[in-house]
Amino acid sequence: MPIIDMNSFDGSRIDSELAKTFGVSFRRTSLSLIAMSQGCFVVVTGIDKEETPFTDTEIEKIFVTFNRVVDENSTDTPQGLRLKIETALAPMWTPCPTSNKCPFNLNVKMATRLVFHLHIPGWSFEEARLKLKTLYKPGEFSDLTWLSLNGRSQEPISFSITDRDTEKKVYEFALYTLAEQSGSEGSTRIIIDPETDNNGMGP
Repeated sequence: MPIIDMNSFDGSRIDSELAKTFGVSFRRTSLSLIAMSQGCFVVVTGIDKEETPFTDTEIEKIFVTFNRVVDENSTDTPQGLRLKIETALAPMWTPCPTSNKCPFNLNVKMATRLVFHLHIPGWSFEEARLKLKTLYKPGEFSDLTWLSLNGRSQEPISFSITDRDTEKKVYEFALYTLAEQSGSEGSTRIIIDPETDNNGMGP
């Protein structure tokens, strides 16, 4: 029976390699926005329109719009909520098609800053936030940090990481989240397993 490294499941342990800063200049920004409707995840992903990374102000505006639409349509079906979110955000970004395999999956075509934002009452990312499950070269992914917009930290609901896209490969990763239990002080750990497909030519 294979030995399981239990440290890899520890949501308080950040992957030190991912947390390193290599000063990578990314060419795009990809935003993955996560909500929930009727027990189903609603995930929408978009990128900047002209290969000019989003500014803090632009990201903040997208977050505010996304949060407002989710709050105003909390009883809608997942399909209905997704349509309303996509309609509201259409002028602000270029939407990325949702994967049939998993809506969390990402498609990277050049050096990209990946931003994840969670807007579900009682939910947050764990300290580890994200861990790669596929072997990767040192520096391939770096700068894992809590997102800061205009000097204000978005911890623990938004973080970013840079994908250098230097190797054409599919990487599996895990998002580490916590969901507060209703009526108690406890929480439930939920690990989401998507993948990112680096299909570009690198920087």
